[in-house]
Amino acid sequence: MAHYLYRIQPTRPAMLLEGSTPEEDAIIGQHFAYLQGLTAQGVVILAGRTLNTDPSSFGIVIFRAADDTAAHALMDNDPV
Repeated sequence: MAHYLYRIQPTRPAMLLEGSTPEEDAIIGQHFAYLQGLTAQGVVILAGRTLNTDPSSFGIVIFRAADDTAAHALMDNDPV
């Protein structure tokens, strides 16, 4: 198993200051559930985001995967 990292950046940075829309809330909830499931399986090692609320804010996920194909599949299946 290799370790991988992917970076997530909000497509609408204003949601960090003004709040998220109901649609964004639903997607974020799905994202958290997805990562929680992968964490419980021992796939995700660390997930989190920066504390700043400007356009430079981002999140990262560090995880294990068998190969590049599996890593891309994991990232592509993340609802965000």
